[in-house]
Amino acid sequence: MLHSRLLYYIDEVVSQGSIRKASIKLNIAASAISRQIIALEKNIGLPLFARSARKIELTPAGELLIRHIRDTLRDQARTLQLINQLNSLNRESVRIGMISGLASNIVTRAVIEYHEHNPGMEINLRLFTTGDQILDAVESRQVEIGFGFDFARRKTICVLHSEFGRIGAVMSQNHPLSREGNISLIDCIGFPLVLPDITTPIRHYITETLEKIQFPFRVLAESNSIEMVRNLLKSGEMITFLTKFDVESEGLIYLPVKEFEKHSQRLMVISNMHNDSAFALGFAKKLGDFIK
Repeated sequence: MLHSRLLYYIDEVVSQGSIRKASIKLNIAASAISRQIIALEKNIGLPLFARSARKIELTPAGELLIRHIRDTLRDQARTLQLINQLNSLNRESVRIGMISGLASNIVTRAVIEYHEHNPGMEINLRLFTTGDQILDAVESRQVEIGFGFDFARRKTICVLHSEFGRIGAVMSQNHPLSREGNISLIDCIGFPLVLPDITTPIRHYITETLEKIQFPFRVLAESNSIEMVRNLLKSGEMITFLTKFDVESEGLIYLPVKEFEKHSQRLMVISNMHNDSAFALGFAKKLGDFIK
């Protein structure tokens, strides 16, 4: 047991309406239950029950205590359920919903490391194109964990971990600007741009900032796949705009851009408010560690 037996005794006394009935249900001597309750009342300094010949009723102090006791017992039951999941011999799985750009770097490393400590775990990775699709999947419990940028608030969704990442320029390590310490948009727009398309959360930040400058720029390609955008950068002099979270590919570098200094995306790990999977919450913690 994680808590004192007295919590169970008091809960049963309240449920049964008498110490005698509670003692029968618990198979504990009524005198033993009564002594422990009296000792607790003495310690608190207030009576918990208003005793009468027919039944006992809670005092105001007792009402406060029974609320605490039942919250505590519910929390214990849920914790034991999660522990039992971890101890289960059955093959368990975790379903993760994410946008494609995160699949090849952060998620890959998290899966490898998590699997080292949970070799029996099956991790199902599902790619979505928009944040709303991920929110819908988490809300309907098609997936247990959602991973992406700038999710809107929903009453049924809780944020488990989050971190902000400033938007900057991404390019090949051999790009002419790659050795510059501080660059501006004017430096970037002299080169062809490869941009995430309008379905991606980051695009509205990029469009809003590009529209403020009075110089022409050339968009060579757009895609809703961050992997595609990154791959196009590896040859030639093309540039895109992403956060540090999007750039862990070999051969690419990230540089801050002064016009984006106030523009950040929030990378979020989310779940359903009623998620009770120990494995899913464990994997969410691993994702949280990687984005810090």
